[in-house]
Amino acid sequence: MRRLPDRTRQAVPAGERLPRIVLFLDRWEGFAASLGDLDGGALQDAIFQLMREGASVGMHVIMSGDRTLLLGRISTLTENKMALQLSDPADVSLIGLNPRKVPARIPPGRAFRAQGGVETHVALLAEDPADQSQSAALQAIGASAKDRDSAVPRSRRPFRVDVLPGRIGYEEAWELRDTQEIRAMRHGGRLWSMAAVGGDQLTALGPDLADGTPAFVIAGPARSGRSTALLTMIRSLLSVGTQVIVAAPRPQSPLRRLQGAEGVVGFFTGDDLAREDLEAAVERLAGPGVTVMDDAELLRTCDAGEFLQSVLRGGTGRDLAIVIAGDAEDVCGGFSGWQVDLKKARRGLLLSPQNMSDADLIGARFQRGSTGQAVQPGRGLLHLGDGRLHTVQSADHGVTTAARAPWRACPADPAVADTPGYPRPWTAAGAEERPAAGAGGDRACGSRTRPRAVNRRGPCPLLRVLPPVRTTQAGTKKRRLSAVPSADRLASRVSRLALLSRCRFRLSAVGST
Repeated sequence: MRRLPDRTRQAVPAGERLPRIVLFLDRWEGFAASLGDLDGGALQDAIFQLMREGASVGMHVIMSGDRTLLLGRISTLTENKMALQLSDPADVSLIGLNPRKVPARIPPGRAFRAQGGVETHVALLAEDPADQSQSAALQAIGASAKDRDSAVPRSRRPFRVDVLPGRIGYEEAWELRDTQEIRAMRHGGRLWSMAAVGGDQLTALGPDLADGTPAFVIAGPARSGRSTALLTMIRSLLSVGTQVIVAAPRPQSPLRRLQGAEGVVGFFTGDDLAREDLEAAVERLAGPGVTVMDDAELLRTCDAGEFLQSVLRGGTGRDLAIVIAGDAEDVCGGFSGWQVDLKKARRGLLLSPQNMSDADLIGARFQRGSTGQAVQPGRGLLHLGDGRLHTVQSADHGVTTAARAPWRACPADPAVADTPGYPRPWTAAGAEERPAAGAGGDRACGSRTRPRAVNRRGPCPLLRVLPPVRTTQAGTKKRRLSAVPSADRLASRVSRLALLSRCRFRLSAVGST
């Protein structure tokens, strides 16, 4: 690469020169088969463009593959080729070599270059040629490079493509924020709020409510994680000392647990928000603050609508922002009002979007395949007003089920760790106490006692045994049939029927004497 002419690079001072970028692509045949037709072949065309024009701007491509790399359009984009042992010795003719002049058996690592048929050998990273040793040596090189360039800003580091997790804890997500970028924001980043994690390199993403219209929308269908995402934003604001005003008109909202928490200067639970009460809460703010509303569609026509409009237009003289969450079909609806003005911020988080029209809530455009998917709690599309959509996952605050018990509680942020009323992770152990026998919790089952099953939908008896005694007439004889099974047979049946929760049925057996 040093031989490549790059007069533009030489004309720039050494401290301002951009680094060279090398794209390594392993197994071209797998890339072409899985991603070659994605978006009409856009990724494959991008590779071809980099191979044609990348060297002039300091970008280079190195790839490996089987004989398909020597065929078709890609084979004409470079003359710098090198062939190792191929399954068919005659395939070396694809790089311009005479198969008769190449040994039939080539040892591992031995290769022939297309320019002049020069024989070469690939160097090892470690003395041990085993795959595990070579992989460990490569990882050590990457770790040393990471430590060497730790002071380089994130924007200038090589990015990586991380897997977006299906579930991530708040503490783990909070550690992924870019502290240098946040501190450079207005007010030292006190109005930056973490909404979710996402991006090619997994990063905590969220809006800077001090920039532009001070508003942010979280929308989605039922049980998509709207309140959880809103709780994430509140918790990140409280962690840096930013005070909040909370409105939770619906009794099921988890934000109701924030009543009395440190940093919450106003708390409202009614389906109407009086202007005088909201103004009084704003007066208690000691610095920048955020008004947070869950189920905001219930407050669309509240009495404080004009005051909220003045907040959005910056007419209050305070550093105040508004964050709302609600159903995508109802929130920010209508033709006028403070929620219609809130959409002008053109940023927000859509969780499990179901309709193309939902994009208007956050000022973005969706691809058709982005909507109509099954509801996945916390998974959504984030738009921060810069025209880019990020697929993100909101943080989890420790909600657990009995299947994952016992829950290991995670420490909260120091700023709110000892705050009374702050939401804590639920503890599954001891959450559902089994009632004592004889107190309605057990049901007689023949000669044994079978406890009532407990699940998330309430108690449901697995088995109800009634001792049916019937008489039948066969010919002229009457026979009395006893359907009460023995204790051993009954225990065996109970063990099989225990798999059928949520069912109530009657067990009867008829036999002939």
